[in-house]
Amino acid sequence: MNKDYNFIYSKDIVDLEKEIESLDDIKDWANKIKKMKELKEKIMTQRNKLNSFIETINSGEIKKMKKKKDVSLDDLLKEFEKVEDIEEKVKLFNQIQFIIKENETELFEE
Repeated sequence: MNKDYNFIYSKDIVDLEKEIESLDDIKDWANKIKKMKELKEKIMTQRNKLNSFIETINSGEIKKMKKKKDVSLDDLLKEFEKVEDIEEKVKLFNQIQFIIKENETELFEE
């Protein structure tokens, strides 16, 4: 993974990038075209996955993570900063939103 990028990569995207770079190693055009079609499908899958993450973040729907229900907000924020996998980052983001919303309700509910 190239750390020069300002993006967070999932393992799937890094693997896909390596596959794309390896296309030049395929000399037979029939195999190269077959591989390109496979890569196109993988790219579409990743694009759909990322669009789903964007929709989740933009929807305003807040979901509580069962496995992180007893983790403090501070610990979640630290974990959010460290994690590099986009899928895990979105899940942590949702949990952080949930805790903030819970506290907001307790503080400002009349």
